[in-house]
Amino acid sequence: MKKVLIYSPIKSNKLDYVFKFIFEQQLGLDWKYLTEIQEVEVLSESSLLINYSATAIKQAIWIKNSNYFSHFQMDTIPSFQEELIFSSDSASSFDLFAAVFYLLARVEEYGENNWDEHGRFPSSQSILSQKDLLSIPVVDKWVGELRKEVEKKSGQSLIPKIYKFISTLDIDHIYAYKGKSTLVTLGALAKDVVRLKARRLIDRLKAQDPYDRLENILQWHEQVDLIPQFFVLTASRGPYDKNLSPQSNHFHTQILQLSTKAPLGIHPSYQSSKDWCFDEEKGTLENIIKQPVHQSRQHFLRLRFPATYRSLIAAEIKEDYSMGYPDVLGHRAGTCSPFFWYDLEKDEETELMIFPFQLMDVTMKNYLKYDPETALKAAKRIVDSVKEVNGTCCLIWHNSSFYEEEGWAGWEAVYREILSLASA
Repeated sequence: MKKVLIYSPIKSNKLDYVFKFIFEQQLGLDWKYLTEIQEVEVLSESSLLINYSATAIKQAIWIKNSNYFSHFQMDTIPSFQEELIFSSDSASSFDLFAAVFYLLARVEEYGENNWDEHGRFPSSQSILSQKDLLSIPVVDKWVGELRKEVEKKSGQSLIPKIYKFISTLDIDHIYAYKGKSTLVTLGALAKDVVRLKARRLIDRLKAQDPYDRLENILQWHEQVDLIPQFFVLTASRGPYDKNLSPQSNHFHTQILQLSTKAPLGIHPSYQSSKDWCFDEEKGTLENIIKQPVHQSRQHFLRLRFPATYRSLIAAEIKEDYSMGYPDVLGHRAGTCSPFFWYDLEKDEETELMIFPFQLMDVTMKNYLKYDPETALKAAKRIVDSVKEVNGTCCLIWHNSSFYEEEGWAGWEAVYREILSLASA
């Protein structure tokens, strides 16, 4: 394929970021900026030309410039629709580059918002939610239409993307009962007695803790030829961080053993996004498993821009898996493709790779109130939407989400079926 020439009268870090994502990472093409019309006239004969200006150029693919980048403002929302359409003269129906930047850079999540009770950006405030597009990987669909236009203009086929599936699990509670302190155990016992929770009282006496499903989980993944990615909470106990103490022998032994079978990342605590005790928590996990940790996912998905991601970068985290909403399924950033985080305030691309997720167990059961059958149908629709664009499907589950006493009857079958259909 010829090198792609991109004519744009303006040049900026934001445009560089979008061009790298679309042309390098998604289409696998080399590209070059042209800012002078004279260069276009000299070089366009031997190359494919993308015209990003206000005026049409013969034989070029024309992405109509809306002046979004030349007059960038945080509160400006670029116009876009679900479908990117190219007319007979290869003109785009909206400013593709502006729309992609707005969604990937998460511009709408900066500034003052009506945060939810956990300090998170609500899905209802998202432009994709308001346009009823959260369930669709619109960015990948748009790039797919551009791919077709490039192939038509060049007469050559591009190397296709390959669908991928990433299965991840959060270990918020390694055990339901085992290894808890005497004080915590006595308090929980008293509550079970008062609430007449006979099944819980019986489960406390069993040899196998109901949350101790890691071996089963590993076996299920082995059956579909997958290695899962785990995220481990190593925080001190608090209102929303109730795992075993990482100093516990039970915790230490289980996590060290798990690290020999699957990659482990850090699950920064609920409190870490406020007090930022992240370095200590990451160091605790690294000391247990005797290897560096470079993957992370925020507990409760507590993301605040730019503070959270800057702290991850400072702690040498290379990949984050928090990009999704807790209350709805779908595509928070409009894409099911990994992308580098853009620090909007510093106006620069970073080396932190974001892996968006689309599916989570507690979203389906606790937020959307799905029964197992409904959840499986919804999961299949999401997986199919990712396969359609050859994206990366990312699933979140919890080792605690199989305990029938806590309402998870029938969900093991859902999980195993998702693993099967998503890995196919």
